[in-house]
Amino acid sequence: MDAMAVVSLAPISAAPDEEADLRGYTLYPYLQAARLRRQLELATPAAVGTVDALLPVDHDVIAFLREHGNAPVTAQLRATWLDSLAERRAWATYLEHFDPGRDTEPALQCHALAGRVATGQTAGLVEDLTETWLTPRTLPDACDAALEWWRARGGP
Repeated sequence: MDAMAVVSLAPISAAPDEEADLRGYTLYPYLQAARLRRQLELATPAAVGTVDALLPVDHDVIAFLREHGNAPVTAQLRATWLDSLAERRAWATYLEHFDPGRDTEPALQCHALAGRVATGQTAGLVEDLTETWLTPRTLPDACDAALEWWRARGGP
């Protein structure tokens, strides 16, 4: 019998992960982060129902980010979560947790500008848009909403 046949006949354990056993594992936070990212992938605007409504996974992510601070394990999860919040138009939460010094990806910065437009936090926005607009790179689509607001007020 060849190896593949043996593998395909081997019973698959139905026992779930034993969280208590895994918690002591050095890479356990990465497992948690991966699970949270997967839950965020399933969180669509339709799943929430109303703008700025939060899902249970949002509260789990907030707790995880607080627990792990600026540790490397948080970087990808944080970006995925902020993207999810922007997709769901949860602008108040997005702006509360967005850190311009840490969240330097252009799309995340553009989402923050769009969130400021959506929530009416436009003080200093023209200056911020000017700085964003005058960069030597192509701006992501996430900037469109903020740039449209600016164009409506005489911007480029």
